[in-house]
Amino acid sequence: IFLNPKHDELFSSWICRLSLEYNLKPYTFLQNYFDFKDFKSLRRDLDLSGNDFLINFFTDHTPLQKNKIKKMFLSDYSGKLFTETSQKYSSYSNILPLGISNREHKKQYGLQYCPNCLKADGYYKKNWRLITSLVCLNCYCYLKDRCSNCGNPINFLRTFTSKNTSEIKDSQIDFCFECKKKLTE
Repeated sequence: IFLNPKHDELFSSWICRLSLEYNLKPYTFLQNYFDFKDFKSLRRDLDLSGNDFLINFFTDHTPLQKNKIKKMFLSDYSGKLFTETSQKYSSYSNILPLGISNREHKKQYGLQYCPNCLKADGYYKKNWRLITSLVCLNCYCYLKDRCSNCGNPINFLRTFTSKNTSEIKDSQIDFCFECKKKLTE
């Protein structure tokens, strides 16, 4: 099974969609099926910048060319929106940080989405991570950065974490990881 990345799709969104086609969680998919042992990067912002190992791995194991894989990372904006990609950073100017809840229970929001586009297309776009993105350019509605039900940040990879590594309850990436409410409603 192979899925082409969609227009302006984030790498993590593509990995998630691809793993779900195999009926596996993203962590299980990378660790077991592709024998991807160093999956610690999934705990960080995987979309910021693809390392050579990751890019070469997917070039070797998919029909995608290297430039198509690189285009899914936010570092594709290098030279256009920021110039810091020559060094390793945990964040870049003009790119929203990945929304997480830290140890002090302060919520940070970063991953945005358009409910209409997410419902219609089923993936997360790179331009939704730009600090300048406030409105969807397709639907002309405000982008959302949290669950309207529980207020938690958007983190679709956490939707598929549980003690049972093989169980998949929902095969969509448009659910809140905390309350399991559909984000597109």
